[in-house]
Amino acid sequence: MKATKSKKLLRFQQVKALVGLSRTQIWRMEQKGNFPRRVQISARAVGWKSGEVQEFIESRKTVSGGGVPQVIPKFDTNPEGETYKAKCNCLGGR
Repeated sequence: MKATKSKKLLRFQQVKALVGLSRTQIWRMEQKGNFPRRVQISARAVGWKSGEVQEFIESRKTVSGGGVPQVIPKFDTNPEGETYKAKCNCLGGR
């Protein structure tokens, strides 16, 4: 069942509470087209369409069926057999 898009606008604190990302992470993801674009509400205020944010949340992978979107870090092994955290592709390899 596809959810209907809500016309409600969410401010940053609401978006942050829903997705658990920082302002910088959201901005970077917006720039790469990986997060819904903000809309200008007034000269100094922006918001995000709640339906688009909800679609973003639903599109993320879930861990343990808990329904909470999470980024799963990638681990690799170096030539000496030691495990280390590899660069994550979720935020452009950072």
